Amino acid sequence: HDNLPTWSFPLVPLGVNVDANVGGDRLTTRRSLNIPDDATVLLSIARFTEYDKVDLFPLLQVVSQLVRSDLDRRSPIYIVLAGARQGTKTPEMLELWAKVLGITDRLRLRVDFADGDKKDLFAAADIFVSPVDNVQETFGQSVVEAMAAGLPVVVSDFDGYKDTVDDAVGYRVTTRFTMNFDELSEL
Repeated sequence: HDNLPTWSFPLVPLGVNVDANVGGDRLTTRRSLNIPDDATVLLSIARFTEYDKVDLFPLLQVVSQLVRSDLDRRSPIYIVLAGARQGTKTPEMLELWAKVLGITDRLRLRVDFADGDKKDLFAAADIFVSPVDNVQETFGQSVVEAMAAGLPVVVSDFDGYKDTVDDAVGYRVTTRFTMNFDELSEL
């Protein structure tokens, strides 16, 4: 028996506990967030830091356009942004941007939420959105968790997301840089 190999089972990071992401309470969570039952809810879960994770301002611009569209008349559009503060003032900036864009009543922030609340946030949502724009995003843990919870996903066509999201499970939005600051100057 001394010549038998020793086996080890390494812990593989970035795995997803599917059971931890399902079984949330859709209606109770929507009511706690003051979101109508018939609304279309977009959810993004990411650290609140535009410097090394995601700039959420363009997403708020898209929500503003959706709120003014025919889609909103059929089903009111809401956006839930959830994540850890990371020492920034990003949540406060998001509130200011929402005010300027006229969508304060459609934005819900969940800053430093308890990990156990994640399944309820997934249950309350209709679509998961992750517009990450940073090269350090190599996998997309929250995107995989959202897919495990049964949500369709809309993600940036960026880095690791190209390996986890295809047409069968979601939509990748082309990532590009623009020098057109006209929309920002109007604000």
